[in-house]
Amino acid sequence: MEGLRTARVLVIDDSFEEAEPFLDTLWCRGIGCVYLSGKVEELSQPAFVGIRLVALDLDLGESGAEDPGVVSSTMEFLKAVISEKNGPYLVIAWTSKDDLYLEFQKQVALMEVSRRPVGVVKFRKAGFKSDPDLLYAELNAEVDKHYPFSVLLWWEQLSSNCSGRVMEVVAAEGSNEDWANESAETLALLRNASSRRIDPSEVRLRGLLGAFSALHLDALEVEMNVLTSSDADKLLDQLGNKRGAAGRKPVVNSRLLFGEHSPGIAPGNIYALADLLDVGGSLFPDAGKLVDDMFDPNKMKEDNDREELVRRCIGVAVEVSAACDYQWGKTLNPVFLFGLFVPEGKVDLLKERAAFLHHFASVSLDRGLLQGNLSLVCTSHYLGAGHLEGVGQINAILRLRREPLIGVQAWLGSQANRPGYLVV
Repeated sequence: MEGLRTARVLVIDDSFEEAEPFLDTLWCRGIGCVYLSGKVEELSQPAFVGIRLVALDLDLGESGAEDPGVVSSTMEFLKAVISEKNGPYLVIAWTSKDDLYLEFQKQVALMEVSRRPVGVVKFRKAGFKSDPDLLYAELNAEVDKHYPFSVLLWWEQLSSNCSGRVMEVVAAEGSNEDWANESAETLALLRNASSRRIDPSEVRLRGLLGAFSALHLDALEVEMNVLTSSDADKLLDQLGNKRGAAGRKPVVNSRLLFGEHSPGIAPGNIYALADLLDVGGSLFPDAGKLVDDMFDPNKMKEDNDREELVRRCIGVAVEVSAACDYQWGKTLNPVFLFGLFVPEGKVDLLKERAAFLHHFASVSLDRGLLQGNLSLVCTSHYLGAGHLEGVGQINAILRLRREPLIGVQAWLGSQANRPGYLVV
C-alpha cells in the first residue's frame, strides 16, 4: 500500500467530532487527509514526509487551556510526527484563545529550521460546519498569501498530475486479466529495452524507472506549453520586480548543481581526490599537478602563492562514465574527470581563455572539507579510470546533478575531438 501514501494534509485534534467538518470539506474535494488524535500511541508510526498543511488543535488532551504546558505538549507531538525531511508546510492553528496562539507562535520561532512551518494561521474550526464552501475559499486564500509556498505547492500538484499521465501511457486499456497481461508486457518491453536480462535486478529497475522519468518530463513539458496568462499572473504576481539578492546566488547554485551522492558507484558522483589516491589511484594527478595545470604562474605575486593554492584548493574526481556503460555492463572501470574546488578569491588566478578548463558557477558549501564559496573547475588534460573494487570502498562527497553532468560530458567530448584553432 506504499503507493497510496499521497495525503499532504495532516489533521491533529483530540476530538474527531470537531475535526470531522474540516475533514469532510477536504475529502469531498478529493484532498486526502491523515487524522491523528494526539495520543502517544500514534507516535509509533514513522514521521510523515510531504505534509504541506497541518490543521492543529492547540489544546490537545485534558490539561485545559489554563495549563501553561498545554502548548508545549502540542508542540512536542507536532515535532514528533513531522519528519525533518518533510519540506515546507503551513499550520492552521485551531484555538479561540489568543494567549495560546501567541505562545504557539513563540515556540514555532524556536523550532529547528528543518521542522519549522513557513507560517501559522489562526482559523475558526466551527465555520467548516456552517459554511464549508466559504471556509474552503478562505483556506485557499490563506495558502495563496504565503508566497512562494503557494507556487511550490502548485508545482508539486502539477508534478503529481503528470505522474498520472505516465500511468495513462504505460497502462493498457481494458480491465481484469487482459489489462494485467497487456500492461505487464509493456513493462517487460520497457525493461528489456533499457537493460539486459542478465543484469542485476536493481539495474533493470533503474532502466524501467528511467523510461518512466522520460515520459514524466514529456508530460511536464506539455503542461508548461498550455499555461495561460491568467495562470502566470496568479503565480507570479507577488514576485513583482524582485531580482534576487546577488549574495543568494551561491546558495541557490549549490542546490541546482549538486545533490546527495548516489549509493555505490554512479555517473555524477564526486570523490575527494585524496581518497582515490589512497585506494590505488597512484596514476591520478594530485592537487599539486592540477594547480600547475590550471593556474597562471604569471598571476602569482608571491613565492608561496602556489603552496597556498595547493593547500586551499580541494582536488576532486567527477565520474563521467556514460550511464549506459553500467546499464549494459560494458565497463568495470569508472571514468573520472579531475578538477579542483577553488575558493572564490582565487578564481581570478586561473588561466584565462583556457578551453581545456570547465568552470561551474560559484556555490556555497558546508560539507566536510568543502567550506564557504567555491567554484568547481575541471580540466580535460587529465582523464582516468579506476578499479571498481577500489572505488567501491570510498564514499562520494557530492553528486553532480543530471543536467550539469550531461553538459560536462558534452564539453569533454568536444575537447577530445577538437583539432584546435589559432587566435591572437
